[in-house]
Amino acid sequence: MAKLDPKVDYDEFGDVLYVTFGTGEPSYCEEIDDFFLLELGIFSNLPTGFRLIGFKEKIKFNQMKKVRQETETLIKKYIKKQREPARIGKEISSREKTIRKAFEELKKEQLVKGLKSII
Repeated sequence: MAKLDPKVDYDEFGDVLYVTFGTGEPSYCEEIDDFFLLELGIFSNLPTGFRLIGFKEKIKFNQMKKVRQETETLIKKYIKKQREPARIGKEISSREKTIRKAFEELKKEQLVKGLKSII
């Protein structure tokens, strides 16, 4: 399994956080709830990224760590639903590391203006 390198982008006008895991696989989106879209690989059907709608608003009411944990939980549930048991552990671990790396990059790069005052 190749090491995933996340790319993070924030649309301030739309208040949408875009995270791609850098797999290079063509993807489509599946709506998980009103605020979370999961990008899935066309061939592997594994998460290749996600979109959080209303991100800045969400972190005003929740700590960044809680938002990250909720994201990890949603992705874990999806992987467990889609994969055979033998591969689940590796896939979840890989995606969790990538999500953490993406959120660390978000904090470091300060892509969301005013993020320091919120976190």
